[in-house]
Amino acid sequence: MIPAGRTPATVERAAEIFGKSFNYFQNQRLWEKLFPATIKAFHRAGAQRIVRLWDEEQLLALAAQRELPFDQQDIPVLPVADPQHPKPAEYQDEDLLDVVEAWEALHEAGSKITQRAWNTYVSRADDARETSAPAPDLEINGSRFWYRKTLLDWDKTRMGRGESPNAGRKKGSKDTTGPRIRPTAIARLAAAEGLLRALPNLPQAEMVKAIATTQNVTDRQALRILHEARANLGLPAPSPTEKK
Repeated sequence: MIPAGRTPATVERAAEIFGKSFNYFQNQRLWEKLFPATIKAFHRAGAQRIVRLWDEEQLLALAAQRELPFDQQDIPVLPVADPQHPKPAEYQDEDLLDVVEAWEALHEAGSKITQRAWNTYVSRADDARETSAPAPDLEINGSRFWYRKTLLDWDKTRMGRGESPNAGRKKGSKDTTGPRIRPTAIARLAAAEGLLRALPNLPQAEMVKAIATTQNVTDRQALRILHEARANLGLPAPSPTEKK
């Protein structure tokens, strides 16, 4: 966690502050030799992918006093004594949380979202607004961070199961016999039917490619959609030669 109001310093920035080249600072792991215990990394203990971050104000103070013994250095204290295990009373809306801390914050706030569901949300494209996590507030070397407030506001307004306009039967629906037809599927089928009407002589292979491209589906899905469209319009299947 990056506590609210703090400026994160990367390895590159730390090397700059201490007047070392990035490669030397990184390869020699100088943070282990230069930093006293009062300087705690912001990255989460146990993280699979570590992006090392420290508080810039602390590093600047240390760089200015590094000739002094550790016990004589006056290093600013972070607002949270232990940023990796803050107390609920110390939480701030502007705390920046990584992907795991983000779910933990949602869970602690009473959200019903499971960790598996959250992992699915964060793996989806940003343009899938109904089914993706909020856009990160900060990204550092490929690691995403969200303000605590961003997450809690998103959770209050996110759609539940069956509430998305692209969902099938709504949760609790008593109609369990009808097909789970989604608006997206209807639109794709209508597009295929329109193609058949507009270009009835277009080879099937080209129709499949056109449907796959315009409807963002695989060729196999496009072929299935095309077969269904033909059946709806009462059109015969193409000849074996045409299938090739």
